[in-house]
Amino acid sequence: MENTVNGVPNDEINFRELFSILWAYKVFVFSVTLATIIIAGIFISKVDKEYTAASTFILDLNDNDNRWSQGLSSSFSGLANLAGLSLSEDTNTAQLIERLSAREFVLEIANDLNLREDKFFNSFDPNAKNPLWKNIFQALIGWEREERNPEKVIDWNVLNSFKKNVVITTTDAGAVNVSVTHTDPNRAPEIANYFVEKAIDLVATEKKNNAKIRLDYLSEVLADALLNFEKSEESLKNFALTNSTGSLQNFSAGSILLDRLRSERNDNRNQKEAIEEIISVTQKSRPDIQDYYKLREKFSILDQSSFRRILGISDSTNAWTWPNLVTLSRVKESIVERESSLDAEIRRLEKEAQKYAKSADTLAR
Repeated sequence: MENTVNGVPNDEINFRELFSILWAYKVFVFSVTLATIIIAGIFISKVDKEYTAASTFILDLNDNDNRWSQGLSSSFSGLANLAGLSLSEDTNTAQLIERLSAREFVLEIANDLNLREDKFFNSFDPNAKNPLWKNIFQALIGWEREERNPEKVIDWNVLNSFKKNVVITTTDAGAVNVSVTHTDPNRAPEIANYFVEKAIDLVATEKKNNAKIRLDYLSEVLADALLNFEKSEESLKNFALTNSTGSLQNFSAGSILLDRLRSERNDNRNQKEAIEEIISVTQKSRPDIQDYYKLREKFSILDQSSFRRILGISDSTNAWTWPNLVTLSRVKESIVERESSLDAEIRRLEKEAQKYAKSADTLAR
């Protein structure tokens, strides 16, 4: 019955009545409370403790080559930005986080740290078998077990666990924070530190590759510019030869020089043949004065002062000493080099002579 005071219902809480009710059911309340505490304790003891390790790092994501754009004028700086030579720090950080979360990067870390064998990241056992009751139940309902590729299942488990337990964020200062959760207190910092090392290596490798690409591009541009310059220089030279009023005089001077060089080349070849013959005689046996007379009949240049001075022999025709093989070899090398130089110069003059002759013929018409 409700308590009334002067005919008005009294709705105030009566703590005495409340306590008497609780006391009446004290056994039930105590049993429920004790059971709740025991269940909570058992649940807490069964749950594995998880540890989180965090690592924060800052990377210079801008290429060193981009610094040159800071000294350009506003128009050139805008062009450099349009060409993709400079990106904002936020954009670079976001792109880095995407690469660090990519499937290939995660699986590479999983291989290096053997996360496939880590029960926290992969609980799938390809060798496990269903219990008997489960097989019977599946047979009764007609459920056919689908064959799955163990490697794909393991990769999926690792990727899914990695996504849940490895969190990559950025701080207000622009640093990258990596936090790793694991049941093993030693495993969590190991994964976090290795993840940071791989991130640093990734950025360093990309910088090297970008620098190499820019250097290769610059080399190609310079090579093309050099080729165009040489073509322009050759065209200018041809134009000067074609439109020069002194083509006839140049042709005459070039012809005289060409004849002189051809004469020098012939003398050089005669000297080389004489040197080769002297080397042949010296190598066969100990030469004497009779060998010298035979060589002189074949090569008259043996009595020329210029040839003797080359061999370091006296200019007197009555005095002849056989030079040693070392001296002969060095003289021959010098003569061969001289012949190569003369051949190149003669070819150049012959080419110019043809141009001068054509130009002179054009002007004559």
